[in-house]
Amino acid sequence: MPFTQLGLCPEFSSSLLFPQMAGYPRAAEKLLLGEAFSAQEAYEMGLVSKVLPLGDLLSFANAQAAKLAALPASSLRVTKHLMKSAQIAAIEARMQEEIQHFGAMLAAPEAQEAFMAFFQKRKADFTKFS
Repeated sequence: MPFTQLGLCPEFSSSLLFPQMAGYPRAAEKLLLGEAFSAQEAYEMGLVSKVLPLGDLLSFANAQAAKLAALPASSLRVTKHLMKSAQIAAIEARMQEEIQHFGAMLAAPEAQEAFMAFFQKRKADFTKFS
């Protein structure tokens, strides 16, 4: 989640959903610092439900898919809708807010410095910006 490292802000409602999933302190750490995190950390934050060895991943995913495929599709659709529908308006509103900020920040000097530093293979210098 390198948004801040690129002079940008979160997008796709991650500023709303990530704190809800991981809790504010962890979400703030990850969103503000933009540091990578492990699969174990993702599990502890509630971003994933299971961490498996790579060799077990495909067979586990296929088994889970087979379980879902054996269930009534309408029941799955309605259940997913019910789980997500309460947040649709909040997510859409947050996405619009993030899009406005993201678009403005994309053209800002901080983002330009981050992109130039990336292409020049150097560390970005944000000290000249307030």
